[in-house]
Amino acid sequence: MTYQTDQREKTMSEENLTEKFFALFEKEWTITGEKIKSELEPFLNSLRAMDTSSRNFKLFKQAYSYFENKHKRAGKIVHTIFQAERISSRKVKDVVYMLFIYLGVIESIGNSIVNILVMLLIANGMDFHIERAHDFPRIKHAASIRELEKERVPLTTKLNFLKYNGITELTSIIDSKLRNTIAHLKFDLKENDIYIRGKPAFVIAFLSAMRLNRAIVTTEMLLKQLAEETGLTAKD
Repeated sequence: MTYQTDQREKTMSEENLTEKFFALFEKEWTITGEKIKSELEPFLNSLRAMDTSSRNFKLFKQAYSYFENKHKRAGKIVHTIFQAERISSRKVKDVVYMLFIYLGVIESIGNSIVNILVMLLIANGMDFHIERAHDFPRIKHAASIRELEKERVPLTTKLNFLKYNGITELTSIIDSKLRNTIAHLKFDLKENDIYIRGKPAFVIAFLSAMRLNRAIVTTEMLLKQLAEETGLTAKD
């Protein structure tokens, strides 16, 4: 009887901790979401004020069409992955699975969001230089997402461009250092668990994935609202 009571109390304690954790996360996220919105809105409002026949508006419209198609496909795949059976933080294989889920989200949806935001800044008159390995001229101004992909512009380079132009909240959530740590297997296996920089890898990856997902959803909503208001998805 005592054992069962202790177990119930332990379960209730874990549930309370979980509730407190999510309450804190929601509070933190409200502030983060507002910051993302405040940083993006000046650039979005500039697009809203543009003549739809202008070169910069057309440039972003083409980029948005390309982004929307690729982003939807990647989103469906990621959603399918997350529908897999329950992941346990106590099993090494599940911790590894969680790490590579985060890596996949960064490389697909995260990179896709970064690309369209780079194009948003370009449409607002900021130049993004691409250094090409073979073609001439060796350095040119990027004018499409395809060019970013063709020249394999590093994610870090694009994030630094966004940061330099004031988009800091979203870029701080896209943890390229964690992404590189996972990609190069730079984590430690101790006592049948995985650690990154001395901390449990599952916790780091789970929290990072939650924050990244919220940041992506917030950015998607802002871009979708812009598209609806300005006719970005309308065919010429």
